[in-house]
Amino acid sequence: QYTIDNNSFADNYKNTVLPLESSGDWIRQILTEYRGDKSSVLGILACDDWYIGFVEEIDDIFVSFTELDKNGEVIDTTIYKIEDISSVHVNEQEGRKRLMLYNWRRNL
Repeated sequence: QYTIDNNSFADNYKNTVLPLESSGDWIRQILTEYRGDKSSVLGILACDDWYIGFVEEIDDIFVSFTELDKNGEVIDTTIYKIEDISSVHVNEQEGRKRLMLYNWRRNL
């Protein structure tokens, strides 16, 4: 019933604008913007694999990332080097679905 009631959450896209510097440090800027934010979900491409979840902590070299599985359950928290991350996606549809299920599990 929860997924039916909250279907619009996964289907609707909320546009986000982030002011980024042209310094080439844009990945760290994006990840820092979403540190500790459980209302948005990120997809990152790190070492040629996709991960969907949340940024827990970040410094100049490393990021601590909590990954969600397809059912919205926490898989684990992994530390990646920022230089190994080549792409960041914010609130894509698959991520929003996982976030909706994650929030549902938290409210049980």
